[in-house]
Amino acid sequence: MSKKIYATVLSALFIFTTSTFAEVDTTSSIRGVVNVSGAVVSATHTPTGSTKSKTATDGAFYLSNLLIGGPYEITISASGYGTQSIGDVYLVLNETTNLDVTLVSDNLEEITVTAAAGQGSIRMGSGTFLDRDAIDGIPTVNRSIADIAKIDPDYLFEVISNMDLGEAEAVFLSCTNLPALNIIDKLEKKLNKIVLSSNQVLIWDTLESIGKNNPIKGYGKLFLEN
Repeated sequence: MSKKIYATVLSALFIFTTSTFAEVDTTSSIRGVVNVSGAVVSATHTPTGSTKSKTATDGAFYLSNLLIGGPYEITISASGYGTQSIGDVYLVLNETTNLDVTLVSDNLEEITVTAAAGQGSIRMGSGTFLDRDAIDGIPTVNRSIADIAKIDPDYLFEVISNMDLGEAEAVFLSCTNLPALNIIDKLEKKLNKIVLSSNQVLIWDTLESIGKNNPIKGYGKLFLEN
């Protein structure tokens, strides 16, 4: 009797153990989104060459029951779009790898820009002209933004003074590298207009923010009207 009970217990234990191991997941998965609905997503396990593919419905895809490890080569393709490949993807047991893919259209139009050389001086804004001599006088070698700081302030004053500003109420000299701070007061007197520069406005705003807004001479009307 005891042998029958023992045998019954062993059989039950074997069945339980077998069913337990059968429920253990030994695979992994890949989930993701792509910007093209209907794109085909393929995952190729490089060591074995096995491939699993899915169509991204509404841009979402999910590949399950994939061998763990890798590397995997993930390929995403769609009609009218360039194929994108993602290599060296390694999968971890019972974990889902997430991918976010953007495909680029093959139908981008080629844009050709053509231009004809103009005659005479170069026009920059309303009523502002720089002739050939003015351009040649700018001390720049490689057209680097840093070269702007090398401009002689006196030369800058001469160029701006000779501009046709028409009915403009103010002049703004944009660029913190432009050495204009020390000629603003002189320019305002010459042009009879308000002159502002990037550095001047920055300094003024900083002083305003800390309550140091006493009038300061020599740097334009902006500092005199606090």
